[in-house]
Amino acid sequence: MSQAIKESDWKMFRPLHEIALDRFCQRVLFEVGQLIAETGESSHERYGLLYALIKKRDKETWTRVW
Repeated sequence: MSQAIKESDWKMFRPLHEIALDRFCQRVLFEVGQLIAETGESSHERYGLLYALIKKRDKETWTRVW
């Protein structure tokens, strides 16, 4: 279900979109930092967890921010 945004509305919300996207990315990068700093997991396990996290957050980016 796609709803078109009027050009006038898009121009008004564009700066907010950029701020929201930046904040989302900051939260994801913080999560990544915590995940890779975990010492109880092997490097390969952390890589797998990182891959899954990025894949999950990437889907959220397209459903929430865009």
